[in-house]
Amino acid sequence: MKTVFIAWAKTSRRSESLSKSLKANLYLIHYKFKVKKYFFIKYVYLSLKTLMILLKQTPDFIFAQNPPLFCPLVCLIYAKIFKKKIIVDTHTKEWKTLFDRFWYWNRFIMNKSNMVIVTNQYLINKLAYDDVNFFVLQDRIPVLPKYKKMALEKSGFNIGVVNTFSDDEPIDQILITAKSLPYINFYITGNTAHAKKHFLKNKPENVFFTGFLPENKYIGLLRAVDAVMVLTTRNYTVLSGAYEAISIGKPIIISDWPVLRKYFNMGAVYTNNNWKSIKKAIELAIKNRGKLDREIRILRNKHLEEWNEKIEILKDRMMHSL
Repeated sequence: MKTVFIAWAKTSRRSESLSKSLKANLYLIHYKFKVKKYFFIKYVYLSLKTLMILLKQTPDFIFAQNPPLFCPLVCLIYAKIFKKKIIVDTHTKEWKTLFDRFWYWNRFIMNKSNMVIVTNQYLINKLAYDDVNFFVLQDRIPVLPKYKKMALEKSGFNIGVVNTFSDDEPIDQILITAKSLPYINFYITGNTAHAKKHFLKNKPENVFFTGFLPENKYIGLLRAVDAVMVLTTRNYTVLSGAYEAISIGKPIIISDWPVLRKYFNMGAVYTNNNWKSIKKAIELAIKNRGKLDREIRILRNKHLEEWNEKIEILKDRMMHSL
């Protein structure tokens, strides 16, 4: 059975892992349009490119990444016309739109698709759509290249903060925490062009904004620090930065949400998204550093085994037409 995976993205570690495990041909389609108000031209181009790939490859199964929702929508149209199977891999951040302006179209795509893959059971329980064929598949622990460690600014206990300056990341609380812990160094990733100006202007001396890092430097940073912090104020979100930390074998300081506690149930310290709780979590991570180091390696092996089992179940479902 011929399988293709379509993602409208420049890179997608999840799509790469999933397509490789299923021996699917992966097509990462990306086009950056300079004038944002003409974004619809980009989507017309990506839609035509997608259709050309599908018409040329004539796959039996089509995996489509969502978001953006136009990607699975175009694939769905093709699948229905040519009687093919479509599986939509819905990433966590898209679930926010299920309850706002794109709700109808997301609901339509899920209902008409042969299968919808989600990262956790909590999302299925929240939606309670009995007419949708859901399949739970968390992110695979990535195999990261062994780039050399980044040279850090200061010695001491160093924390890498995986961040993109998204609105669900409590950077303001992290900066307050840093000010209260002057002997701890914080390396905050992410393109500073997206940061609020007062974050950069008023940062404590023990905070270092790295800017956007290419993969080799980003992985080098994670290898160099003593712990990785990944926080979100958004429930039902499984954080890719935490999976990257597991891959490298670094303890995690992570937001205290049920879905995160379930998946990162070892090698992690949980915190609410306020500075006092974050401070306590850091102090606990330092105190239990040896124990967390051992647990994170056990957790990595556990997740890899679970992923392989899930992939075999998915393959079996595909063989039996889902």
